[in-house]
This record gives sequence, C-alpha cells and structure tokens, in this order.
Amino acid sequence: MERIEFVLGRSRLLFLFLGAVYSCAVLVLINCPLSIILKIAGTTLLLWYFWQLVNLHVKRISKKSVVCIWQDPTGRWGCLTHQKKAAIGELKSDSFKSAVVLVLRFRFKTGIRNVIIPVDALNKLEYQQLSARLSL
Repeated sequence: MERIEFVLGRSRLLFLFLGAVYSCAVLVLINCPLSIILKIAGTTLLLWYFWQLVNLHVKRISKKSVVCIWQDPTGRWGCLTHQKKAAIGELKSDSFKSAVVLVLRFRFKTGIRNVIIPVDALNKLEYQQLSARLSL
C-alpha cells in the first residue's frame, strides 16, 4: 500500500449549513424575553463563534486547521495543519462517514483532533477514495 494524501479545500456546503444553524440561533435569541444587553451579548458571541468555525473548518485558515491528511503504508494516519505542523496518530473508531460529510477523529500524543470533511472539500474521486479507506 502506498501513501495517499488528501488536500482539503474550502466548503460552500458547510458554510451554508453553519450559516443556517447560526441564523436560526440568532433569531431564537432575539425572540427570547431577555434584556437588549443580553440579546446583543448573545448575538455577538454567536457571531464570533460562527466566524471561528468558518475559519477552522470552511476556509481552513485558522492556526489549528487541518489542511491535509494522509495514510502511510503502515496504516497510520497523519494530519498537516495550516501552520505546517505535522502529526501522526491513529484514526478513532467513532469517526463518522456518510455520503455528505466525513467527521474524522484522530488521536495524537497531544490529544484528539476532529476533522470535518464535507463532500465539496475534495473532488468526487478523492472523497470516494477516502471513504473507501475508512471502511478498511
């Protein structure tokens, strides 16, 4: 088995999903019987966290964003962050796979890292190859 790399791109699908979820959360918060100060503070926190998730999982420009994953010939998995830091670890069994999104959970020496890979973050063939490798 040869080493295979998957370079992760941006995802419009995940951006739209997160935007819909956070828009609904802001609408619920605005309609709650709270003071205006609490509504503004809550909306600000929701928007800040939305922006953090967009930079981490959609644009992949955050310091901790994973921009590339690979599997080496021995079956170990590795990740490369936006800061060019590489780590090799194991893929946890509670990772999630579907036709629309992959949620990969890696265990490294420093802890556990989650990587969200929507179907549009890779080209169709790469997404299918990665899905097939996960079922082995």
